[in-house]
Amino acid sequence: MTALDFAKKLGELLKVPLVACEQKPGEEFRYPKGDRDQLSADDNYIHLNRFQRGWAIMARTGGNVAVGDVDPRNGGDIDKTRQLLDGLHVRVFAEIATPSDGRHFYIAGHPELPSTSNLDGWPGIDILSFGKLVFLPGTQRPKYNGAGYRVIFDDLEALADGGDPDGAEAFADWVASRRGRGEQFETSSPWTGGEPDARQAAYLAKMLAGSHQDLSPMGKNSGRNAAVYNKGMRCGNYIAGAGLDEAVAIDVLLDASRQNGLVQDDGESAVLASIRSGIKNGRARPRAVPELREQVEEVPALPAASTNGSAPQSEDFWDSRESLHHILDFARARRVGPWALLGCVLVRVVAATTSKIVLPALAGGQVSLNLYTGIVAFTGGGKGTAESASHEVINLPHVDVVGPGSGEGIGHLFKAWDTKEKQLITIRSSVIISAAEVSTLNAMKARQASTLFPELNKAWMGEPLGFAYVAKEKSLHIKRHDYRLCLITGVQPANATVILDDVDSGSPARYLWMPTNDPGAPIVRPDEPPMLRGWSLADSVSNSDILNPARLRPMEVCQTAIDAVDQAAIDRLHEKPTDLFNSMLC
Repeated sequence: MTALDFAKKLGELLKVPLVACEQKPGEEFRYPKGDRDQLSADDNYIHLNRFQRGWAIMARTGGNVAVGDVDPRNGGDIDKTRQLLDGLHVRVFAEIATPSDGRHFYIAGHPELPSTSNLDGWPGIDILSFGKLVFLPGTQRPKYNGAGYRVIFDDLEALADGGDPDGAEAFADWVASRRGRGEQFETSSPWTGGEPDARQAAYLAKMLAGSHQDLSPMGKNSGRNAAVYNKGMRCGNYIAGAGLDEAVAIDVLLDASRQNGLVQDDGESAVLASIRSGIKNGRARPRAVPELREQVEEVPALPAASTNGSAPQSEDFWDSRESLHHILDFARARRVGPWALLGCVLVRVVAATTSKIVLPALAGGQVSLNLYTGIVAFTGGGKGTAESASHEVINLPHVDVVGPGSGEGIGHLFKAWDTKEKQLITIRSSVIISAAEVSTLNAMKARQASTLFPELNKAWMGEPLGFAYVAKEKSLHIKRHDYRLCLITGVQPANATVILDDVDSGSPARYLWMPTNDPGAPIVRPDEPPMLRGWSLADSVSNSDILNPARLRPMEVCQTAIDAVDQAAIDRLHEKPTDLFNSMLC
């Protein structure tokens, strides 16, 4: 077996991302900086071709591959580890001797198997799972006088052919049990189902807020991973014993891990594995919301950032149209904010409307209906639930929903280069970009020479999209009003600066800002109304004029809106300050 045979097997059979690193004279190898989740198996051929003697070749664990790293220098016992794996019926698919006379045991990965080195009673054993890099045969380590990694045996073909799901589950359970039992309390009976009542829900919400407060300011603290795991275990207690929503708990802990930098350092998949491992361990000990009033009052208060500004609760608004009243009833039946639900429904309605329908040329040219909505709430405040419910409150034609990318990539959402026909083809005419966390947009914007926000601002107006490239397959030009692009962004108040700071370019004014709260929500859940009938795809294209690419269809707008736009245009020409939005509310 040559130096790279093992690496090639991992890359080709299991699609494990590989990375080759040059050794600097007199230094040990350094792990690549940046988000290791971004390493891709698609780039393996580049790293394999770059690799040369004296370099390091590494693999990013995770997905269907994990490694148990046993180091006798720190107390690791190779034979004892083999016996453990045999006893748990965990199959070893490869065994590699390390330069320190240790072992790397390659086993099947599991989504709840975290990377950890803190296993009670098992010193000298590191679990390398999501995001962790492991040295492969072919690497010679300077710190061990040039000694390298040696393949004792491998059966990676078997791991690629079905793997070991039962063994992976058993090992993930064992690792979770060896990372501590968490807080001491009297266990309760398992939760039997149903929604927690108002008092229980308030306690659970404050518990999550307190967990977020504890984790988010930890910074580069070396105990972040263990702290996230322990909070996950506490959430698991309440999931099993009090009906805590697991998805909300994961969302809160993941957001706190973004704020303290753990996600950026270890990768989101690694943090999720640690959270899920803690939740799994915590589920074994159900914990109920305490009954005593004084115990409830000891729960930490919600962070200030979680308080939404009160949206107007005018019954006149919700009663002004039958469809609006229906959305209010549906929101309260689903326990989501009615304003947030309305914002998501409006996005779906606009996205399902042909781009040939535009706003009239009241000032300048005709303007697109493209709509951007910001759903404002603290983590766990209901951004995702409102978007999910919007797909069930009204029946509308299907529109693809995608995650955010680069500014250059927006045009590729609509058109692609057909290599066979040597021409541009239309993929879709309408799309919704869903950014569950505004921090995702921030990361995209932070990239050097990012064009994301300029392109989004152009798309909101329905302006032409695309960039001038020599290569035809990259030079995608999308004509004015030839597409429909809508955006839903989950905005935490503390992270909203990525949009608000772009005020000079007009980004904040392009958003419809909607809160997730509902001060008037009834304690008793009302009955859920049936789904509203929207329209079918056949309805939306029945008029041949709409399909005529040479003809746009300006929609009618009310006189109040016409007067407000006209006054704003006059004020702008007279160089007077104006507030279009306040003038429209008067």
